[in-house]
Amino acid sequence: MRRIIPLLILIAFSSAVSSQEGCSFILEEAQEMFNAGLIESVPEKLAGCIESGLRAEEKIQAYKLVILSYLYDDNYEEADVTMLRFLSDFPSYEPVATDPMEFLKLKENYDTRPVLLIGGSFGINFSFPYVPDAGRMGTHDFVNHPGGYVPGGAGINVSFRLDKRIGQGLFLSGEFLSMSGRYEYSLNNESDDVGFTGDITDFSIIEYKEVQNRMALPVGLSYVFAEGDFKPFVAVGISPGMLIAATADGTRDYSTTGTFRYNPVSVVNEDVLPARKIFSLMTYAGVGFSYKLGPGELFLDARYYLNLQNQVRANGRFDGRMAWDILYVSDNFSLNSLAFSVGYLFPVYNPKKIE
Repeated sequence: MRRIIPLLILIAFSSAVSSQEGCSFILEEAQEMFNAGLIESVPEKLAGCIESGLRAEEKIQAYKLVILSYLYDDNYEEADVTMLRFLSDFPSYEPVATDPMEFLKLKENYDTRPVLLIGGSFGINFSFPYVPDAGRMGTHDFVNHPGGYVPGGAGINVSFRLDKRIGQGLFLSGEFLSMSGRYEYSLNNESDDVGFTGDITDFSIIEYKEVQNRMALPVGLSYVFAEGDFKPFVAVGISPGMLIAATADGTRDYSTTGTFRYNPVSVVNEDVLPARKIFSLMTYAGVGFSYKLGPGELFLDARYYLNLQNQVRANGRFDGRMAWDILYVSDNFSLNSLAFSVGYLFPVYNPKKIE
Protein backbone atom coordinates (compact mmCIF):
# COMPACT_ATOMS: atom_id res chain seq x y z
CA MET A 1 0.00 0.00 0.00
CA ARG A 2 2.86 2.38 0.83
CA ARG A 3 4.28 1.86 -2.66
CA ILE A 4 0.93 2.10 -4.45
CA ILE A 5 -0.01 5.59 -3.20
CA PRO A 6 3.18 7.33 -4.43
CA LEU A 7 2.81 5.43 -7.72
CA LEU A 8 -0.76 6.69 -8.18
CA ILE A 9 0.33 10.26 -7.41
CA LEU A 10 3.14 9.96 -9.97
CA ILE A 11 0.75 8.61 -12.61
CA ALA A 12 -1.76 11.43 -11.98
CA PHE A 13 0.98 14.06 -12.14
CA SER A 14 2.42 12.58 -15.34
CA SER A 15 -1.04 12.50 -16.89
CA ALA A 16 -1.64 16.17 -16.03
CA VAL A 17 1.73 17.18 -17.46
CA SER A 18 1.10 15.14 -20.60
CA SER A 19 -2.35 16.72 -21.01
CA GLN A 20 -0.91 20.21 -20.61
CA GLU A 21 1.81 19.53 -23.14
CA GLY A 22 -0.77 18.12 -25.55
CA CYS A 23 -3.05 21.15 -25.20
CA SER A 24 -0.11 23.50 -25.66
CA PHE A 25 0.61 21.77 -28.97
CA ILE A 26 -3.09 21.95 -29.93
CA LEU A 27 -3.09 25.69 -29.17
CA GLU A 28 -0.13 26.19 -31.49
CA GLU A 29 -1.95 24.30 -34.23
CA ALA A 30 -5.11 26.37 -33.67
CA GLN A 31 -3.08 29.58 -33.96
CA GLU A 32 -1.61 28.38 -37.27
CA MET A 33 -5.10 27.50 -38.53
CA PHE A 34 -6.38 30.94 -37.52
CA ASN A 35 -3.47 32.64 -39.26
CA ALA A 36 -4.20 30.60 -42.37
CA GLY A 37 -7.85 31.68 -42.37
CA LEU A 38 -9.28 28.29 -41.34
CA ILE A 39 -11.40 29.92 -38.65
CA GLU A 40 -14.39 27.55 -38.78
CA SER A 41 -12.42 24.72 -37.17
CA VAL A 42 -10.70 26.72 -34.42
CA PRO A 43 -13.53 26.72 -31.77
CA GLU A 44 -14.07 22.97 -31.98
CA LYS A 45 -10.34 22.24 -31.88
CA LEU A 46 -9.85 24.30 -28.69
CA ALA A 47 -13.08 23.38 -26.88
CA GLY A 48 -11.65 20.53 -24.80
CA CYS A 49 -8.43 22.31 -23.89
CA ILE A 50 -10.26 25.45 -22.74
CA GLU A 51 -12.12 23.26 -20.25
CA SER A 52 -8.84 21.84 -18.88
CA GLY A 53 -5.25 21.40 -19.92
CA LEU A 54 -4.00 24.96 -20.43
CA ARG A 55 -2.10 27.34 -18.19
CA ALA A 56 -3.82 30.68 -17.46
CA GLU A 57 -1.88 32.62 -20.13
CA GLU A 58 -2.56 29.92 -22.72
CA LYS A 59 -6.23 29.75 -21.79
CA ILE A 60 -6.57 33.51 -22.35
CA GLN A 61 -4.96 33.11 -25.77
CA ALA A 62 -7.30 30.23 -26.61
CA TYR A 63 -10.38 32.22 -25.60
CA LYS A 64 -9.26 35.11 -27.81
CA LEU A 65 -8.77 32.81 -30.79
CA VAL A 66 -12.24 31.31 -30.37
CA ILE A 67 -13.95 34.70 -29.89
CA LEU A 68 -12.17 36.22 -32.90
CA SER A 69 -12.99 33.15 -35.01
CA TYR A 70 -16.69 33.59 -34.23
CA LEU A 71 -16.53 37.33 -34.94
CA TYR A 72 -14.76 36.89 -38.28
CA ASP A 73 -17.31 34.20 -39.17
CA ASP A 74 -20.16 36.63 -38.33
CA ASN A 75 -21.35 34.30 -35.57
CA TYR A 76 -22.00 37.06 -33.04
CA GLU A 77 -24.23 34.97 -30.81
CA GLU A 78 -21.49 32.40 -30.09
CA ALA A 79 -18.95 35.21 -29.75
CA ASP A 80 -21.12 36.75 -27.01
CA VAL A 81 -21.50 33.42 -25.23
CA THR A 82 -17.75 32.78 -25.32
CA MET A 83 -16.90 36.31 -24.20
CA LEU A 84 -19.15 35.87 -21.17
CA ARG A 85 -17.40 32.59 -20.34
CA PHE A 86 -14.03 34.28 -20.77
CA LEU A 87 -14.93 37.17 -18.47
CA SER A 88 -16.35 34.74 -15.89
CA ASP A 89 -12.99 32.95 -15.82
CA PHE A 90 -10.91 36.15 -16.03
CA PRO A 91 -13.11 38.99 -14.73
CA SER A 92 -10.19 41.27 -13.92
CA TYR A 93 -8.56 40.90 -17.34
CA GLU A 94 -6.84 44.08 -18.48
CA PRO A 95 -6.49 44.57 -22.28
CA VAL A 96 -3.00 44.61 -23.76
CA ALA A 97 -1.65 46.49 -26.75
CA THR A 98 -1.80 43.41 -29.01
CA ASP A 99 -5.52 42.78 -28.48
CA PRO A 100 -7.41 43.16 -31.77
CA MET A 101 -9.91 45.99 -32.01
CA GLU A 102 -12.80 43.59 -32.64
CA PHE A 103 -12.08 41.79 -29.37
CA LEU A 104 -11.86 45.06 -27.42
CA LYS A 105 -15.12 46.42 -28.87
CA LEU A 106 -16.97 43.26 -27.88
CA LYS A 107 -15.48 43.35 -24.39
CA GLU A 108 -16.70 46.94 -23.93
CA ASN A 109 -20.26 45.62 -24.12
CA TYR A 110 -19.83 43.90 -20.75
CA ASP A 111 -19.82 45.29 -17.23
CA THR A 112 -16.88 43.66 -15.45
CA ARG A 113 -16.79 45.83 -12.34
CA PRO A 114 -16.96 43.95 -9.00
CA VAL A 115 -20.48 43.60 -7.63
CA LEU A 116 -19.21 42.85 -4.12
CA LEU A 117 -16.07 43.61 -2.15
CA ILE A 118 -15.39 41.37 0.86
CA GLY A 119 -12.60 41.77 3.38
CA GLY A 120 -11.63 43.29 6.67
CA SER A 121 -9.57 45.91 8.43
CA PHE A 122 -7.43 46.52 11.47
CA GLY A 123 -6.61 49.83 13.14
CA ILE A 124 -6.49 52.07 16.16
CA ASN A 125 -8.85 54.63 17.64
CA PHE A 126 -8.81 57.45 20.17
CA SER A 127 -11.78 58.17 22.45
CA PHE A 128 -13.10 61.64 23.22
CA PRO A 129 -15.65 61.88 26.06
CA TYR A 130 -18.19 64.68 25.73
CA VAL A 131 -19.93 66.03 28.85
CA PRO A 132 -22.74 68.58 28.34
CA ASP A 133 -22.86 71.57 30.69
CA ALA A 134 -25.87 70.11 32.48
CA GLY A 135 -24.25 66.68 32.72
CA ARG A 136 -21.88 67.34 35.64
CA MET A 137 -22.53 65.04 38.57
CA GLY A 138 -20.83 64.12 41.84
CA THR A 139 -20.46 65.15 45.48
CA HIS A 140 -17.59 67.62 44.89
CA ASP A 141 -17.69 71.26 43.85
CA PHE A 142 -18.01 70.51 40.14
CA VAL A 143 -18.65 74.17 39.35
CA ASN A 144 -15.16 75.24 40.42
CA HIS A 145 -13.53 71.84 40.00
CA PRO A 146 -15.22 70.14 37.01
CA GLY A 147 -12.43 67.69 36.27
CA GLY A 148 -10.98 66.95 32.86
CA TYR A 149 -11.39 64.20 30.29
CA VAL A 150 -8.70 63.11 27.83
CA PRO A 151 -8.17 60.13 25.50
CA GLY A 152 -6.55 57.26 27.36
CA GLY A 153 -4.25 56.03 24.62
CA ALA A 154 -4.99 54.02 21.52
CA GLY A 155 -7.71 51.40 21.39
CA ILE A 156 -7.94 48.62 18.80
CA ASN A 157 -10.61 48.23 16.12
CA VAL A 158 -11.06 45.14 13.94
CA SER A 159 -13.80 44.67 11.35
CA PHE A 160 -15.20 42.27 8.77
CA ARG A 161 -16.66 44.25 5.87
CA LEU A 162 -18.84 43.77 2.79
CA ASP A 163 -19.43 46.44 0.13
CA LYS A 164 -22.11 46.13 -2.56
CA ARG A 165 -22.15 48.35 -5.64
CA ILE A 166 -25.56 50.02 -5.99
CA GLY A 167 -24.75 52.72 -8.54
CA GLN A 168 -22.04 54.54 -10.40
CA GLY A 169 -19.34 55.02 -7.76
CA LEU A 170 -21.84 54.33 -4.95
CA PHE A 171 -21.51 51.41 -2.52
CA LEU A 172 -23.66 50.15 0.34
CA SER A 173 -21.40 48.98 3.17
CA GLY A 174 -22.06 46.65 6.06
CA GLU A 175 -19.60 45.69 8.79
CA PHE A 176 -19.14 43.66 11.91
CA LEU A 177 -16.91 45.82 14.11
CA SER A 178 -15.09 45.12 17.36
CA MET A 179 -13.76 48.29 18.99
CA SER A 180 -12.04 48.99 22.28
CA GLY A 181 -11.92 52.53 23.62
CA ARG A 182 -9.97 54.18 26.43
CA TYR A 183 -10.39 57.46 28.25
CA GLU A 184 -9.09 59.10 31.42
CA TYR A 185 -10.57 61.50 33.94
CA SER A 186 -8.71 63.57 36.53
CA LEU A 187 -10.14 65.73 39.33
CA ASN A 188 -8.08 68.02 41.53
CA ASN A 189 -10.07 69.31 44.51
CA GLU A 190 -7.14 71.13 46.08
CA SER A 191 -7.70 74.81 46.87
CA ASP A 192 -5.20 77.50 47.84
CA ASP A 193 -7.67 79.97 49.38
CA VAL A 194 -9.80 77.66 51.53
CA GLY A 195 -8.53 75.96 54.68
CA PHE A 196 -8.81 72.22 54.83
CA THR A 197 -11.85 71.24 56.91
CA GLY A 198 -11.11 67.56 57.21
CA ASP A 199 -13.81 66.55 54.74
CA ILE A 200 -12.44 63.67 52.67
CA THR A 201 -14.14 65.02 49.54
CA ASP A 202 -11.99 68.17 49.73
CA PHE A 203 -8.37 68.47 48.70
CA SER A 204 -8.43 65.06 47.03
CA ILE A 205 -6.83 64.20 43.71
CA ILE A 206 -8.78 61.58 41.78
CA GLU A 207 -7.48 59.71 38.73
CA TYR A 208 -9.82 57.44 36.79
CA LYS A 209 -9.15 55.28 33.70
CA GLU A 210 -11.76 53.28 31.83
CA VAL A 211 -11.53 50.71 29.02
CA GLN A 212 -14.61 49.77 27.00
CA ASN A 213 -15.11 46.91 24.53
CA ARG A 214 -17.95 47.25 22.06
CA MET A 215 -19.45 45.26 19.21
CA ALA A 216 -21.15 47.24 16.45
CA LEU A 217 -22.84 46.82 13.07
CA PRO A 218 -21.97 49.91 11.00
CA VAL A 219 -24.13 50.38 7.90
CA GLY A 220 -23.48 53.20 5.48
CA LEU A 221 -22.85 54.57 2.02
CA SER A 222 -19.51 55.27 0.42
CA TYR A 223 -18.88 57.22 -2.76
CA VAL A 224 -15.80 56.58 -4.90
CA PHE A 225 -14.63 59.63 -6.84
CA ALA A 226 -12.66 57.87 -9.59
CA GLU A 227 -12.15 54.57 -11.35
CA GLY A 228 -8.66 53.16 -11.67
CA ASP A 229 -5.90 51.93 -9.41
CA PHE A 230 -6.10 54.86 -6.97
CA LYS A 231 -9.61 55.68 -5.73
CA PRO A 232 -10.41 58.29 -3.05
CA PHE A 233 -13.75 57.97 -1.29
CA VAL A 234 -16.00 59.43 1.40
CA ALA A 235 -18.35 57.51 3.67
CA VAL A 236 -21.27 58.19 6.02
CA GLY A 237 -23.47 55.88 8.05
CA ILE A 238 -24.95 54.75 11.33
CA SER A 239 -23.48 52.28 13.80
CA PRO A 240 -25.76 50.55 16.33
CA GLY A 241 -23.68 48.80 18.95
CA MET A 242 -23.57 46.89 22.20
CA LEU A 243 -21.15 47.40 25.06
CA ILE A 244 -19.86 43.99 26.16
CA ALA A 245 -17.28 44.99 28.78
CA ALA A 246 -16.20 48.06 30.74
CA THR A 247 -13.48 48.01 33.37
CA ALA A 248 -11.77 50.81 35.27
CA ASP A 249 -8.83 51.67 37.51
CA GLY A 250 -9.05 54.51 40.02
CA THR A 251 -6.99 56.25 42.67
CA ARG A 252 -7.73 58.88 45.35
CA ASP A 253 -4.81 60.71 46.94
CA TYR A 254 -4.12 63.77 49.13
CA SER A 255 -1.09 66.09 49.26
CA THR A 256 -1.93 69.40 51.05
CA THR A 257 -4.10 68.46 54.01
CA GLY A 258 -1.92 69.90 56.77
CA THR A 259 -1.99 67.86 59.95
CA PHE A 260 -4.76 65.67 58.58
CA ARG A 261 -3.55 62.46 57.00
CA TYR A 262 -5.51 60.15 54.73
CA ASN A 263 -4.11 57.05 53.12
CA PRO A 264 -4.30 56.86 49.33
CA VAL A 265 -6.93 54.50 47.96
CA SER A 266 -6.77 52.52 44.73
CA VAL A 267 -9.17 50.25 42.89
CA VAL A 268 -7.94 48.05 40.03
CA ASN A 269 -9.89 46.32 37.26
CA GLU A 270 -13.31 47.25 38.61
CA ASP A 271 -16.27 46.08 36.51
CA VAL A 272 -18.21 49.27 35.72
CA LEU A 273 -20.49 47.73 33.08
CA PRO A 274 -23.51 47.88 35.44
CA ALA A 275 -23.11 51.67 35.47
CA ARG A 276 -23.15 51.91 31.65
CA LYS A 277 -25.93 51.63 29.10
CA ILE A 278 -25.47 48.49 27.04
CA PHE A 279 -26.93 49.60 23.70
CA SER A 280 -25.76 52.65 21.77
CA LEU A 281 -26.29 54.38 18.46
CA MET A 282 -23.56 56.27 16.65
CA THR A 283 -23.25 58.07 13.35
CA TYR A 284 -20.01 58.25 11.45
CA ALA A 285 -18.34 60.13 8.61
CA GLY A 286 -15.04 59.26 7.02
CA VAL A 287 -12.58 59.73 4.18
CA GLY A 288 -10.00 57.43 2.66
CA PHE A 289 -8.60 55.87 -0.45
CA SER A 290 -8.09 52.43 -1.95
CA TYR A 291 -5.30 51.17 -4.18
CA LYS A 292 -5.41 48.13 -6.44
CA LEU A 293 -2.91 45.60 -5.14
CA GLY A 294 -2.93 42.03 -6.39
CA PRO A 295 -6.41 40.63 -6.99
CA GLY A 296 -8.08 43.12 -4.64
CA GLU A 297 -7.78 46.56 -3.10
CA LEU A 298 -5.73 47.84 -0.17
CA PHE A 299 -7.54 50.68 1.61
CA LEU A 300 -6.87 53.22 4.34
CA ASP A 301 -9.55 55.33 5.98
CA ALA A 302 -10.24 57.66 8.87
CA ARG A 303 -13.65 57.88 10.55
CA TYR A 304 -15.17 59.94 13.30
CA TYR A 305 -17.88 58.16 15.32
CA LEU A 306 -20.36 60.45 17.10
CA ASN A 307 -22.23 58.79 19.96
CA LEU A 308 -25.82 60.04 20.08
CA GLN A 309 -26.61 58.80 23.59
CA ASN A 310 -25.58 59.33 27.18
CA GLN A 311 -23.69 56.25 28.36
CA VAL A 312 -24.43 56.40 32.08
CA ARG A 313 -27.27 54.50 33.76
CA ALA A 314 -28.78 56.83 36.38
CA ASN A 315 -29.57 54.00 38.80
CA GLY A 316 -26.02 52.61 38.56
CA ARG A 317 -24.11 55.84 39.03
CA PHE A 318 -23.40 55.26 42.75
CA ASP A 319 -22.86 51.52 42.60
CA GLY A 320 -19.48 49.91 43.19
CA ARG A 321 -16.18 50.84 44.76
CA MET A 322 -15.49 53.74 42.40
CA ALA A 323 -18.22 55.80 44.06
CA TRP A 324 -17.67 54.71 47.67
CA ASP A 325 -13.88 54.23 47.84
CA ILE A 326 -12.52 56.53 45.13
CA LEU A 327 -15.37 59.06 45.46
CA TYR A 328 -15.68 59.13 41.67
CA VAL A 329 -19.21 59.58 40.34
CA SER A 330 -19.72 59.43 36.57
CA ASP A 331 -20.81 62.57 34.79
CA ASN A 332 -23.37 62.11 32.04
CA PHE A 333 -21.19 61.65 28.98
CA SER A 334 -21.07 60.24 25.47
CA LEU A 335 -17.92 58.63 24.12
CA ASN A 336 -16.93 59.68 20.59
CA SER A 337 -14.07 58.10 18.65
CA LEU A 338 -11.61 58.92 15.89
CA ALA A 339 -10.61 55.66 14.16
CA PHE A 340 -7.89 54.90 11.62
CA SER A 341 -7.95 51.61 9.70
CA VAL A 342 -6.03 49.72 7.04
CA GLY A 343 -7.63 46.78 5.29
CA TYR A 344 -7.96 44.66 2.20
CA LEU A 345 -11.02 43.89 0.07
CA PHE A 346 -11.36 40.97 -2.33
CA PRO A 347 -13.61 41.52 -5.37
CA VAL A 348 -16.53 39.28 -6.32
CA TYR A 349 -17.51 39.52 -9.99
CA ASN A 350 -20.65 38.77 -11.95
CA PRO A 351 -19.91 39.89 -15.53
CA LYS A 352 -22.96 40.72 -17.59
CA LYS A 353 -23.75 42.29 -20.90
CA ILE A 354 -24.70 45.95 -20.82
CA GLU A 355 -28.23 46.36 -22.09
